[in-house]
Amino acid sequence: MTRPTRFCRLAWIVPDMDAMERQLADLLGLSLRFGSIATDVIKAGIEEHGLEPIQLFVPRETLPFMDGIGRFVEVALAVDDCDESYRRLAADGILPSFTSPLIPAPNHEHLYARGFDGIPILACTDGENEAMMAPFLDLEAAAPPKIGVCTMMVDSIDDMAARLTRYFDMDWVETDPAGLGTRAVVGRHRVKLVEGVAADVREQALDSIIAAEMMFPDHIEICERLKAAGYPVVRPRRFASGREGWYFGRVLADLPLAIFHPDDEAEALGQG
Repeated sequence: MTRPTRFCRLAWIVPDMDAMERQLADLLGLSLRFGSIATDVIKAGIEEHGLEPIQLFVPRETLPFMDGIGRFVEVALAVDDCDESYRRLAADGILPSFTSPLIPAPNHEHLYARGFDGIPILACTDGENEAMMAPFLDLEAAAPPKIGVCTMMVDSIDDMAARLTRYFDMDWVETDPAGLGTRAVVGRHRVKLVEGVAADVREQALDSIIAAEMMFPDHIEICERLKAAGYPVVRPRRFASGREGWYFGRVLADLPLAIFHPDDEAEALGQG
């Protein structure tokens, strides 16, 4: 049975993977595991929570996948067939910046560094990345803590949402921008688009990403841990349940972070 397109991970460049592992463990109680592809070029950490920090071992100008993108590398979308997505995009003249080989061959994924107004999109066929790391649960099946929403900054929601719907069949509903901007849309796919982004929030963004919004069962404890480590709350959000979530901005090697409780997931996805 075909599953609809959904967000599965996000990747960004970090200067020191050892430091990142310590920070993830100390602040968030999270760990990473590492793959075996191109280990002389990059060290990419991945886990069922959806964060994928990447350390480069060579100058970025020598890497085709970095052409046209900054430190934020990808919003990864699990699609039914990444080559069908390729055909849709190619018909409109949008070609991948890089096609990554996966194990086993001929599995692969397509990175689109251009064509989405600064949002780097990676299209991967549903399940192929998880199979390569097996046993590895996909983001939907994994228990929290994990990314609940990937929140992106856009100039025009109407334009970007229409493009993502056209190429990846993503549906959208209006949602509370929670003080991050003037308008926001989100969907079950876990991608949120925000326009009219507030100036202080824009300062926290890493390229096009405003936040990895993560769900923690012990979200109050995580909040206090972050504040004690010197990361003040930039924006609170009150959910219908009465619980709060918190936007902290840049925390993880400049990746902006927000946290909320898993019981507020439906509202966070515009379903509540």
